[in-house]
Amino acid sequence: VVETQSVRQENAIGLVCNLKRSNGGAERNLRSFSMAAQFYAPLFSQVTESTGAELENVVYTKGQSSHYFVMTPTHRCLIDAGVIMDRTYKPLLGPENIDREKLDAFIRKVTSFQFKDGEPAVLDAATEDLSPAKKS
Repeated sequence: VVETQSVRQENAIGLVCNLKRSNGGAERNLRSFSMAAQFYAPLFSQVTESTGAELENVVYTKGQSSHYFVMTPTHRCLIDAGVIMDRTYKPLLGPENIDREKLDAFIRKVTSFQFKDGEPAVLDAATEDLSPAKKS
């Protein structure tokens, strides 16, 4: 987790997520993308309404062994989601001040959002062939 200056006079946090590839059919439909809230305001408003995540940017790249997803959520939305447990704690992003279960849920919500029409959500594509029936 890396803090950066955001466009909105509030620090945003660089959150890097790696999801293992499933090598399923839906992954073939995913294309890399990079989007900033200042250029895609209606879409980022939908993200906030749907997931509670207030984001500055998202970047997605599909690698050979993993999906690489970077987002820059605001402190406020991470506090509201319970990811950051104590807003007065120093350092704010200290490991003991992060609820890992809520962080996992937050990441799953955002990566489940369909950012591009005609393409699946990143999490949906990454997990499409991982059902218990297909594992055996």
